[in-house]
Amino acid sequence: MSNLNLYLAVFWLVLGVGLVLFHQMNPDDPTLRLRGTDWSPGWLGIVLAVYNLARWYSLRASLRQQALFQEELRRAREREHHRPPAEPDPNFNFTDMSPPSEERRDG
Repeated sequence: MSNLNLYLAVFWLVLGVGLVLFHQMNPDDPTLRLRGTDWSPGWLGIVLAVYNLARWYSLRASLRQQALFQEELRRAREREHHRPPAEPDPNFNFTDMSPPSEERRDG
């Protein structure tokens, strides 16, 4: 998908530059002019080329950022997986439960 924006940018740039050059070489030719102005529609093609280049670059940068984030997550999981188990806190060791005292049973 990202390459489509690059291809469109090249297409619009070639078309835009071609139209601008055509109108520069033939200033008296009224064809392919924006109605009511002396502007070439090639400038619109150049604007679209810049727009597609910006979209291509932003998609590429976001994919690169996402790949870096995924790699960082993978490394963090790997560190967690290889970390030796922590020593349990003896204050919270409830496996050795002593029998209740005699005073409590009499009640």
